[in-house]
Amino acid sequence: MSRRLSAAIFFLALMQAAYAGAQAPKPDAELMQYLRQSIRLRDTQIAELESGRTVVRAMPAHAKDEIYLFGAIYIDAAPESYARLAENMDAIRKLAGSISVGTIGNPPTINNFTGFDLDAEDVASLKSCRVGDCTVQLSQPAIEGLRKVDWNAADVN
Repeated sequence: MSRRLSAAIFFLALMQAAYAGAQAPKPDAELMQYLRQSIRLRDTQIAELESGRTVVRAMPAHAKDEIYLFGAIYIDAAPESYARLAENMDAIRKLAGSISVGTIGNPPTINNFTGFDLDAEDVASLKSCRVGDCTVQLSQPAIEGLRKVDWNAADVN
């Protein structure tokens, strides 16, 4: 993967707000070929990327309870600069548009999700989730686990 390619492609939600509205330079031909052939972006999506807008595409999943997304925005920065920022959670939290930013440990713990809250609509969606009828993409075991939640508890948000 080239240096420009690695700087241009990343998974969405980390940096979009920092670069929203900026004039993006035109990505190089190698990147465009990769996006068309490997990611299968349409010409309209390529034009959006070239104009500095975020592009997102659902990718084929291996199982029904999985979802894969590709997201890109052109970042006019050296890969090293981007990598330093991507590792700096304090700086990312200060960016406009950052809702909830953190690092999930290995193994994950409940403390990894401190400050992450769901709004009432999200909670209602989870509360009514059933296998085959759920607005949130969850596996069958995850949906069945929702039946154990005390939806009347004060901290359900």
